Amino acid sequence: MRGLPVTDLVARVERATGAALGPAKVPGAALAVIDGGEVAWVGAVGDVEVDARFQAGSVSKALAAFGVLRLAAETGADLDAPLVPALGGWHPPGAPAGMEDGITLRRVLSHTAGIGVPAYPGQPSGAPLPTTADLMAAVRLVAPPGRGFRYSGGSFTVAQHWAELVTGEPFGPWMDREVLRALGMVASTFDQDPSPSDATPHDADGAAMPAYLHAALAAAGMLTTAEDLGRFGAAIATGAVPGGMTEPAPATDGRYGLGLELGALGPGLAGHSGQNRGWRALVAVRRDDGRGVVVLANGEGGDAVRSAALAELVA
Repeated sequence: MRGLPVTDLVARVERATGAALGPAKVPGAALAVIDGGEVAWVGAVGDVEVDARFQAGSVSKALAAFGVLRLAAETGADLDAPLVPALGGWHPPGAPAGMEDGITLRRVLSHTAGIGVPAYPGQPSGAPLPTTADLMAAVRLVAPPGRGFRYSGGSFTVAQHWAELVTGEPFGPWMDREVLRALGMVASTFDQDPSPSDATPHDADGAAMPAYLHAALAAAGMLTTAEDLGRFGAAIATGAVPGGMTEPAPATDGRYGLGLELGALGPGLAGHSGQNRGWRALVAVRRDDGRGVVVLANGEGGDAVRSAALAELVA
């Protein structure tokens, strides 16, 4: 409820998410509450450690957009200029003449570029990961750019490819250094190597399952902790994110900014949800007063845990 002390929000979020675990067959969740532009509380419910590391799924897109927008500002790249000429010879296969000119960074980061590949399932540990060039080979233009919102992991692969060409570096180490560390997210990474601090993912029946790895880093490859993701939420709350991230982008019907879900999360909210196989994640911030929540759950039933926290935030 609005106007209550933050300790009340903490208690309500902790109680609601804890109650959601059993019916959802989720072992546990790490949590954070944001208030006053900082992480006010970090905790855990169920069988996970408060400082455990989780796959963030599509929350990765928000951090990737943060990095790409900063890089565009540093290099003077025009967000509305045709992007394909800067993609090292890549062209969307089968695109009608002239249509690829509508692919821009702004549209890529707002899912309005008409690009396919909605999501990436990841690969088993031990299997060789594709390169960014391999991923780009599967990217297709499936709708005219600028005509509407079409959620697309492939769009963020395009952004990843652009960033690698501009920086001359692999996307993961560059993001770790230039974005995550700059935000104080010292326990987070786009490196896919496992760590002893990683939580164990679980399927919809609550059974432990292997962690799948991701080459599509910008779309789904970040690993993070509740406290670290809370720091990103605090940056959203204070406006310490690049311009355009928290404003509705053209052709999204108010659902999406540049790398951030807006209306898609609920009225007055900014943030992002995420899901990889065995994981669910959420960072959501009320734009009027800057209060927010973070949920990292290690089970496919974690949608219910996220919803429980979100319900308390918007109450």
